[in-house]
Amino acid sequence: MNIIKACETEQMRDDIKDFNIGDTVKVHFKIIEGKTERVQVFEGLCIAKKNSGIRKTFTVRKISYGIGVERTFPLHSPKIVNVETVRVGRVRRAKLYYIRNRVGKAAKVKEYIQKKDSKAALKKSKKGGEIKTEKVEAVNETVQQQIPVNAESKIKKGNKELKGKKEIKDTKVKKTAAEPDVEAKTGASNEKKKTAATVKKGDSKKKA
Repeated sequence: MNIIKACETEQMRDDIKDFNIGDTVKVHFKIIEGKTERVQVFEGLCIAKKNSGIRKTFTVRKISYGIGVERTFPLHSPKIVNVETVRVGRVRRAKLYYIRNRVGKAAKVKEYIQKKDSKAALKKSKKGGEIKTEKVEAVNETVQQQIPVNAESKIKKGNKELKGKKEIKDTKVKKTAAEPDVEAKTGASNEKKKTAATVKKGDSKKKA
């Protein structure tokens, strides 16, 4: 039994990508016609998977000219060149035999939309890591340069506003200090006028 398993494991293939039931699949397989050999593509919906090990098979169904066509392929056959997944389906069954009785849109399977995970984003970023890190560093440098400039500009604006307010206060203080001087000058001039008038009156009385 161990010898049989060893022979089977040698013949099993690891190069075929994994796919699930409900996926639309393109199967590239070899066809030998006499002496010529060519690769034919069979595209359809994967309905079922059977057996295990080297005997594992999968069934693909397609509709050609309104007629349903099913074909069963051995997964580890040397005639299969490649199995390409075109569309990932959202399915909750292991066998999709109910599609045989469906027609039109009812025979279609909903597409499984995968969400972008942070791990996938990290993998992509690692591929172009050098370019992205350079861009990030450049952005960080510009931000660091802009922050002190903005702070300095704000400080300068604040200082200018304070200086303007101080100048306004100083002018108000000067005006208030100048007002009593003006009043004193006007009072002195009035007193001089009064004294001059009294002197003139006294002179006029003496002459009389």
